[in-house]
Amino acid sequence: MTPFFPEKRLLKEAPVNKLFLDEAIKRGDDIALATIPDDKYKIFDLKTGGLNGNFAKELDYLVRNNYKPVNVTSSQWKIIKDWFQ
Repeated sequence: MTPFFPEKRLLKEAPVNKLFLDEAIKRGDDIALATIPDDKYKIFDLKTGGLNGNFAKELDYLVRNNYKPVNVTSSQWKIIKDWFQ
């Protein structure tokens, strides 16, 4: 049986705001984080090592696109990027 919504699998793996982020990155918009993470275990699930929620997925997407949020210092950004290595 073919799934009715095959794209749902892709949505589970992608950030909720992927289209918004793609357009903002393309335009060169400033992106600010509502919360600046200070502990990688708030981003990663301790049991699985996977991303912990939508914020983590969006942060991962920004890291993979090397798009630093404006309210994150360069030193904070380096630390955050290292979490995803």
